[in-house]
Amino acid sequence: RAAGIATISYTLVSPTGCAGSVTIFDTVHAPTTLPAITGIARQCVGATSMLMNDTLGGRWLSGDTTIATVGVSTGIVTGRIPGIIDIYYFYTNAFGCNSTTSIADTVNAYPVVSAITGITRQCMGTSTTLSDSTLGGVWSSSDAAVASVGTGGIVSGVSAGTANITYSVTNGFGCTTISVATITVN
Repeated sequence: RAAGIATISYTLVSPTGCAGSVTIFDTVHAPTTLPAITGIARQCVGATSMLMNDTLGGRWLSGDTTIATVGVSTGIVTGRIPGIIDIYYFYTNAFGCNSTTSIADTVNAYPVVSAITGITRQCMGTSTTLSDSTLGGVWSSSDAAVASVGTGGIVSGVSAGTANITYSVTNGFGCTTISVATITVN
């Protein structure tokens, strides 16, 4: 079953003692040895990542399309629900010999973040405290010229207008969820 040339001979002897033979040479081709799949084999639900193989011309397949799909020719993986699956790369060489390699892909969930609570109307020059019961987040303002926010959720009214105050939480898998409150400064 190794690659190479096989010699096949067939001899037939008739009842009258006449013999004849045929010999053919059959070439056995080996499948292509595929390199390992490279790229990022993890993504958040709804996000994408790209896998690659240095042997071009193959096709990609997801082991479970309910968890993640993969572009047949692109290697772009889209996470659908949390879980771990195998992503396969299939290649057929010029002799029709098939090769396969795979990689485990992990789809991660987003963190659950509660709603921001607190007073969302204030006067210029005053401060109010917003809070979120989800730990480990980061506060930011869409317009610090209207309302700035510090690390503890303390919002300072700077000038009249509105600004979105965002509380972002990123889990250990790199998936980020935000909660937003609109602040009005009078």
